Amino acid sequence: VVSSGSQEMVLLDDLAAAFQLAVRDDGGGITVGYKGRTIVLTPDQTIASVAGRLISLPSPPARVGGRWAVPLDFVS
Repeated sequence: VVSSGSQEMVLLDDLAAAFQLAVRDDGGGITVGYKGRTIVLTPDQTIASVAGRLISLPSPPARVGGRWAVPLDFVS
């Protein structure tokens, strides 16, 4: 867990290793695959698409030391 501003974040590649996520950074967004579901994250936006449904995040994904970090709430 890392801090970005006042938000606790978790590194996406650490989650990928722990939960066998397929993560792809295509420049304009981040696509995460998990158990047949697709999650699309957009840098600087607090909205994510999970299997076509929009959800709110407490903060947008952020680069931390060259790695993508997502809010801790992303895990749920």
